[in-house]
Amino acid sequence: MARSSTASVVGSTLDDGTGVLIFPRPVVRDRLARILADLERGEVRAGIGPVVHRLEDVHRSLTLARRALRATWLAPADHGRATDWDDTGLDGVLALLPIEQMAVDDLPRSVRRLLAAGLSQEIVTTLQAYLDCGGDAQRTARTLNIHRSTLYYRLGRIRSALDADLGDGRLRTELHVGLRLHDMRKAGSASTIGPVSIPLDPADPFGSGVGAQASPGAREERDRTIG
Repeated sequence: MARSSTASVVGSTLDDGTGVLIFPRPVVRDRLARILADLERGEVRAGIGPVVHRLEDVHRSLTLARRALRATWLAPADHGRATDWDDTGLDGVLALLPIEQMAVDDLPRSVRRLLAAGLSQEIVTTLQAYLDCGGDAQRTARTLNIHRSTLYYRLGRIRSALDADLGDGRLRTELHVGLRLHDMRKAGSASTIGPVSIPLDPADPFGSGVGAQASPGAREERDRTIG
């Protein structure tokens, strides 16, 4: 919450074990990430909501902080320990879905077909890189550090499995989002999270609204709160 104040940090723990901190000034993300990295209770992650200017809007900042937090657990390789809502992009939207309850049958047909083809993870990763690069073959080859002939071979395997043209924009979007959901499904089913105690100095706070949760390595800390 952005305003001039000497108020201390306000903290609590929600029923689901999420620790919540509300600050009178913006959170310094990098500093928060360093604090989380120093904890010795397993991996701890935090989502940071946007700065709000009215007390009645704090709940909205918390809602977005929790979605950012969820995105960090569902796509840990792409988000830091502390993640701002504004930096989550599409992942913040996908975090609204009940991903842990989804099955392969819930994915788009093209993705199901690809997964059923028995292609190696290397080829699937190549497709994801190709989609990330907007279908630019030269950039994809550089990103993967492979020769373009190798890339074309792998893309050919994918086209054969799908019996479809990867130049189709709608198909590319379907594959891109569908594979992202598939990866999130695997990450979501593998993670168990709970609250953890974070040592803070209220006289030297580092920002605004934050939600934090710990990894399976911190399960023994479930009865502790963010303080």
